[in-house]
Amino acid sequence: MRGKAWAGYILAGHYTHVSASWVQPSVDCSVVSTAESQLWAAASFWAGLDGYIGVGRHTVEQIGTIAKCFKGRPSYQAWYQFYPGPGKAFSDTVKPGDKLSASVTADGNGHSTLN
Repeated sequence: MRGKAWAGYILAGHYTHVSASWVQPSVDCSVVSTAESQLWAAASFWAGLDGYIGVGRHTVEQIGTIAKCFKGRPSYQAWYQFYPGPGKAFSDTVKPGDKLSASVTADGNGHSTLN
């Protein structure tokens, strides 16, 4: 994908917990407009802690879902990541309309729990 977008908050301070909830939206793969986006386009919904390099943190603990179009077909998946490591997919199926929640809790000693 040529363009990337990100939305979220960057907050100064010491945070140890974040949570989010959402209803998994459906994607309409027929509306993608460029040849590149017809090959692969995606939107992800998640909760995460850390990651703002401006304050010296180079890790992110995050968990969420992705809705994607690949070669014109929609698919949905739950995932988690302890960045800079790779993202990992859950084997559970995610469907449009599913009510989901995610949370990340840090213990202050470099360990995090994802739910």
